[in-house]
Amino acid sequence: MVKKIWRGFILAVVVLTFGSTNARTAVSRMGITVEKMEIIPHQIKAGERVKLTAYLWTEEGVTAARMRLYVYSQKLPADAKEAMIATGWGYHAKSKTMIKEFRQSISGGSAENPCKAEISLDTTGWPEGNYKIYFQVVSAHKGGRTIYPWVGGVSALLSVKGRLTPNEVKEIKDKEFKDGAVARKKIVSESLVACWLFKEGKGEIVKDSSGVGNNGILHNVKWVKLASGDFALNFSGANSYVDCGSNDTLMPTEELTVEAWVKWAGPVGKHWGTVVGKRGRNSGYMLMITPGGTPLFNINGLHRKNDPDMSSVMSKKKVEIGKWTHLVGIYDKKNKKIGIYVNGEGTTTHSKIMHPSKTKLALGVQNANYFWHWFKGEIGEVRIYRVALSKEQIMENFQEGAVKYGIDLEKIALEKKGYIIWRKNPLVHLTPDTRPPEPFEELKTINLSCYINESRPVSIVLKNVTDRTIEVRILVSKLVDKKTQNFISPDTVTIRVPRLIRVSTSRDYKVAKGGSTIIADPLPLINEANIVTLPPDRPTEIYFIFNTKDIPAGFYEGDITFYPLCGEPKKKIKLNITVYPILLPDEMPVKVYVLAGMITLRLDIEKNREVVEKYMDDLRSHGVNTIEPFVWGGWIPYPEFDKDGKMVEPLNKTTLKKFDTWMRFFIQQPWLKMILINPNIHGYRCSALRKIGGPHKPLTPEWEKCFRVWFKAFIEHIKNLGLNYDQFALYIYD
Repeated sequence: MVKKIWRGFILAVVVLTFGSTNARTAVSRMGITVEKMEIIPHQIKAGERVKLTAYLWTEEGVTAARMRLYVYSQKLPADAKEAMIATGWGYHAKSKTMIKEFRQSISGGSAENPCKAEISLDTTGWPEGNYKIYFQVVSAHKGGRTIYPWVGGVSALLSVKGRLTPNEVKEIKDKEFKDGAVARKKIVSESLVACWLFKEGKGEIVKDSSGVGNNGILHNVKWVKLASGDFALNFSGANSYVDCGSNDTLMPTEELTVEAWVKWAGPVGKHWGTVVGKRGRNSGYMLMITPGGTPLFNINGLHRKNDPDMSSVMSKKKVEIGKWTHLVGIYDKKNKKIGIYVNGEGTTTHSKIMHPSKTKLALGVQNANYFWHWFKGEIGEVRIYRVALSKEQIMENFQEGAVKYGIDLEKIALEKKGYIIWRKNPLVHLTPDTRPPEPFEELKTINLSCYINESRPVSIVLKNVTDRTIEVRILVSKLVDKKTQNFISPDTVTIRVPRLIRVSTSRDYKVAKGGSTIIADPLPLINEANIVTLPPDRPTEIYFIFNTKDIPAGFYEGDITFYPLCGEPKKKIKLNITVYPILLPDEMPVKVYVLAGMITLRLDIEKNREVVEKYMDDLRSHGVNTIEPFVWGGWIPYPEFDKDGKMVEPLNKTTLKKFDTWMRFFIQQPWLKMILINPNIHGYRCSALRKIGGPHKPLTPEWEKCFRVWFKAFIEHIKNLGLNYDQFALYIYD
């Protein structure tokens, strides 16, 4: 009876504990107290977002800064861990998985009125089940230094049952986007305290479109008409500014955003250029550009000795001279944050409290009372808000203004990718001007079908879409058949990178000035580190050869991963190889000719022998045994005719000399089974047709007589060089 009572009591405790939304009382350490955490809603479908709220307070002088969410998950399936990490930022160890790390500055509060740390959590890919999620404060600020309290451990339960359908996911995302956009636009419009759009186009006054009345007075500033038909102001960099007055509305103290479109014309000496300035002694704010072109946002002055509470943040991006750029500076007193955004991308940092300045706000100088740090260039529009705009609001403002200032948003979006990848036909030549297919969709999966004992090539193109060189390391994973656990080792995969070699001639693939030429070096092996260099705005071909020698039949899965060495995004391509149960013999029962075209015969072989020999070695190294040398008929010895149209020589002696040099070089390559000699007769206008018949119209009886004489002499000459009939062929096509 006692045992039954205890069992019932334990069961009741378990049920009550699991049904609770928080399972611990308040925990304190290093001046931070964490009371509890709530999850709303606590029962969802996989793919929904949930709101987590932790309640905490701090002692005076302590600010909580960095928080984490964990799932203690010894028995959590591996796919659940990976799904959680993919939707947050984290890692997993044996006993726990960190599913999210985030930063919020929280200070103050009390047990009666605690502060809230709020975060939205994406559950895409989570398997069904009940999850116990823990909250923890990792770091904080106290007395100008960082402390690590690691306080928390409060938890809440989340139950995942079922998953969202694709239609439900789309509906949720559409609603979130619509609601968010409407809310953001409302905040932006209601928080404006100044808006100078320069629509006047003339005069000495610029009106404040916000309705607050902060009009500006021009001093030595010129009006400029833009291509869009709008107007901007041109600042000379000396005694050129706009006085916008000192109304209190221009000095918000809790939150602030300063936004401007500028076309910088370079520095004025060694001085920084002020776009918007309201600097005072240890007070106010400024949006500026350094002499090196780095935008920054500053509060409380610039001089550390005179302005002890100065705080600044510099952008990681630079402004280009002569190009329109969107600049935004933000200040948030509550979160002690200051930030700078350039074309929608920002950098934020911890800041001190901004003190109000009584000076006059100015455009083009640090304030309208103290003339220093002049701006040189054009300013298109300026807005000041009494809130710190979110990064989404700033990006929307940038995108709305981009068309007016001639900024290509598609190009910017492409450059963020760093490089793009598409699949290509291995038999089609890649040139420096090769462009991705349209409509473009980046390569995500490669599917191959082959037999046992076969080598299958796959050609892909990586194009660097930035203005800087990118180095990428390529790794091929082990390909595994999940049913049989058979695998294809990455060691059997050959990676080759066709290079472009510069040679001394003025023809062939001409893409450079000064008589220099670039030709394709066929397929040299990649270096031992599997690193390929991607030049700016140029395509690079990567050639994979998958060898299935002695590989059992099956369906093999793996991936190819591209790891940039300098911060560009990592990309992964899924690789599926189906090996059919058909065994190809090591030696084919008939002669097999592996052909490669060779567009190099306009080169002087003596001047470029090293390049040509390397070219041939590369062809041989990947199984080529037949070549087709052709340069649109330019190396073929055609007949010579006199002024009366009579054939005097069946083979032109000057061209014959070059032809013989190349043919003797080819004959010295014992691995060549066949040489396809290509006169390249295609179309009536082709010079080959006319050269064979001289003055006679192609395909007339007179032309045919000339053709027979030339053809017979040409074949006899090739045989005299030492080639048998089974070693060459005339590849004549129309």
